[in-house]
Amino acid sequence: MIAIRRTPSRYALLVGVLALCASGCGLSTELEREFDPEPERPPATT
Repeated sequence: MIAIRRTPSRYALLVGVLALCASGCGLSTELEREFDPEPERPPATT
């Protein structure tokens, strides 16, 4: 069996990748807001 050393740099890389993936969850909404900061809202129905 091949021994795999667990180093702190691997944990840091894993945490960085997971944080990057989690931060991208709301990216499409944020980009849409940046593209059109004041979108025209449809008229309210009564």
